[in-house]
Amino acid sequence: MSRATSLVFLTMAVLLVACTATVTSPTAEPSRAAAPESPASSAAETTADVCVGPNAQDLDIDEPARSYGLAWNETDDDARSTLITDIWTEGGTWAEPSLPDRIAGPQAVIDRIGDFHDGRPGEYFEWQIDDLPEMHHDRLRMPWRLCDPAGATLLEGTDFAVLTPDGRIADLTSFHPAE
Repeated sequence: MSRATSLVFLTMAVLLVACTATVTSPTAEPSRAAAPESPASSAAETTADVCVGPNAQDLDIDEPARSYGLAWNETDDDARSTLITDIWTEGGTWAEPSLPDRIAGPQAVIDRIGDFHDGRPGEYFEWQIDDLPEMHHDRLRMPWRLCDPAGATLLEGTDFAVLTPDGRIADLTSFHPAE
């Protein structure tokens, strides 16, 4: 092999190593090109977007998230009242985009959920099955979706709560797009 050919191969090898180092370097800017969607990830996303059913809230998750989720699907006024009264402080407040002002106290929450059932028969809430509620310290994050009776997702949002030392809701803020 001639010296010129060897030099060409050496130069190509150095460039290849340099390119590889740039691509794998943690400081390299990420590629802006979209990765092609694999059939497996597409199927997983489709499954995650399908509502499971009104009993999906009855999962093995910590209080107060479990009772709060169950309360949203409870059509019996007394049962819903018990669920909310057990987890909501007397002065606990709630804000959401569709309310002009914060509401306060368990009865206001009970009434608000009752209004939901009156105005949207057959619709129900469920936790985002692929992103269940989580708690740390005195904070609770609850990702949810609103489903129609056929199981289609109508709306997605996340509720954030501040808890008292005994684990009850002292303040809740709901985030979701305007309907």
